Amino acid sequence: MAVFDLTTKKSEYASKLFRTGVLFASFLAFGVSRSLQGPTMLELQKQINADTNTFQIIFILGLITFPFGNVLGGVLIEKMSPCLLLSISMVILSISNFVIPFSSNIGTLASGSAFAELAFGFIDTGGNVFCLRMWNEKSGPYLNALYLSQGMGFMLAPILAESILPDSVPTDVTKDQNQTNGEDHIAKIPLSDHTIEFQDFDMFTPLQALYMGIGSVSMVIGIGFMFGIPADTKVGSYNLPQDAETGSNVNQSHTRLLQILLIITMTIFSMLANGMSFTYGYFLTAYVVKGSYQLSPQSGARLTSIYYGSLVLMRGVNIPLVAKFQSFHILLFDLASVFIGSICVATLSTFWGLQIGTVLIGLGVGSLFPMGLVWMRSKMELSGKVTALLCVATTLGAQLLRIPEGAFIDTVPMVHVFLLLATFGAIVMTFASAVLLASRKLQMERTIVVTPEKT
Repeated sequence: MAVFDLTTKKSEYASKLFRTGVLFASFLAFGVSRSLQGPTMLELQKQINADTNTFQIIFILGLITFPFGNVLGGVLIEKMSPCLLLSISMVILSISNFVIPFSSNIGTLASGSAFAELAFGFIDTGGNVFCLRMWNEKSGPYLNALYLSQGMGFMLAPILAESILPDSVPTDVTKDQNQTNGEDHIAKIPLSDHTIEFQDFDMFTPLQALYMGIGSVSMVIGIGFMFGIPADTKVGSYNLPQDAETGSNVNQSHTRLLQILLIITMTIFSMLANGMSFTYGYFLTAYVVKGSYQLSPQSGARLTSIYYGSLVLMRGVNIPLVAKFQSFHILLFDLASVFIGSICVATLSTFWGLQIGTVLIGLGVGSLFPMGLVWMRSKMELSGKVTALLCVATTLGAQLLRIPEGAFIDTVPMVHVFLLLATFGAIVMTFASAVLLASRKLQMERTIVVTPEKT
């Protein structure tokens, strides 16, 4: 028996609102779960007695499982109920959040993280397709709200982490301590200032309690999706936009190569933009602790929450701005903001300089990918395959860029700044190339249109 009576338009609308609300909640949990691993990375390292280099296996597995989840989720959502797929995804994410904080070795931790990345891929693809199917041509505002929910999760995670992280600079572990077993190691190096208090009452550590709380919420969201499964039979397929008619005078073979090059260029742009956005926030706490600032993990988590807060703010502001300004002009503002912020981070040695630069970077990267997508849509029609390619590119970017930084953040903390500057430079050159290709494509199309046909 369906939860909602779908015989009237009013009940159908109520059903859509319910499922949309659960979908927003799933993206909020998605954002919290994915962002939380960054601020708590140092604590997880202590828990399993490992360094950042050992964590490379987690980054490499994420590089495989997240895109695999994207692709597999796109296949499964065409063959099963979207609510069922998203429900299963949230259950997998919930179990992963229970496994990660109780891991005693790198194998268990990597397995939990890999399954979490797989669930992220399912939710990423399935959530977007589900939203488009439900609201069809009215999906624009709901998609913006969907990414706002995810951004709020990114912002909320470091705030939650700050409450359980130590408010002092962590000391290095001596060789004797490294040779002890995991249980003794955890006893000698508490995961937070409150760990001893919890252990005295045989309770969970704050780190474990935090992950378990998020896992419990994810499970509740998964159950919520189950109530929407009967209503999925009323959801039609999303009709992707068809290629616009170019007129009988246009020979598409003249512009096909330019269009392919534009797609490739914007795919690289999407990969770099999302990769820079995610990687900067992921390693910000580690950079604050291990870099020249030598501050506490709590200070790093606080700055990370400020970064994601500015990112979310810009995503919200862009909703009305799109109606008044061209996407190209908004992209120019975004790039200028990231440029100024990067200069502040690279040249100002004070923590205030880092904070100002981080806010400016957050304001800039918050809408690089969405606005890039809008700009690209204004230059060409986006088919389903092209849209899927861009989504996979964003996933690969986030995974690829954190591999080199994860390898050197312990020994060369400035790699955080070097990678930021290098990625930004590549983004500027890629977008400039895309603008030139789009301009040339438009010029060629106009030339062909005005050329009279031969009879």
